[in-house]
Amino acid sequence: LDDVFFLAMECIRGISLDQVLDTVGALPAAASRAIMLQLLRALEHLHALPFGTGRTLSVHHGDISPQNVMLTAEGRVVLLDLGACSSELTPRPPGYEILGTLPYMAPEILNGHEPHRASDLWSAGCLFYEMLTGVRPFEGEDEYETVELIAAGVFDAPRQWSEDVGTLEEQILRRAIWPRPLGAGANDFGNETARDLADTVEERSDPETDRSALCNLVFTAQKALRQSR
Repeated sequence: LDDVFFLAMECIRGISLDQVLDTVGALPAAASRAIMLQLLRALEHLHALPFGTGRTLSVHHGDISPQNVMLTAEGRVVLLDLGACSSELTPRPPGYEILGTLPYMAPEILNGHEPHRASDLWSAGCLFYEMLTGVRPFEGEDEYETVELIAAGVFDAPRQWSEDVGTLEEQILRRAIWPRPLGAGANDFGNETARDLADTVEERSDPETDRSALCNLVFTAQKALRQSR
């Protein structure tokens, strides 16, 4: 207005996923699936963003982590903070500063490669693992050890942490998080997409029941937060 630049953003009334994890620990599998499904649908949109006539632009989020996911009382999941986004139209220059949250970063990002849709799926998979188990799949005693664990790409079976984890959850994790070949770049990641993973979750679960579980979770977490103040 009047040559003053400003940002207009949606006011979202809810609770962030990191607050929920801090409050309740591991989430029920049903609520975790509800969050993962909507998160994957958001990535599906970002990775094939309409651009021009009959074209799409693949935008990579770059920082999928608990503080960037908001949950509402109605069971809506909102992916926040596009500040680390990139696309083929905005390649990152050599020696660019690595953006993101270390425990959720894919190996190729740490190796200085351009982000890929598989990088976002890796981060979403790490988040899904944490929701299901209450712990991160890759977290060492310090940053150096964490990087080594990410590079190896091997994580503890989630059922070691939670009996609520089933075959579907394990399959989604294996498809999202997998060890990368040394020096892997965009041509090494196959054709797995957010849409493929979201379709699998949707077809093999009950989305309405899962969303109800998410609503109950948000109510419980918000109540616990109010009582702790």
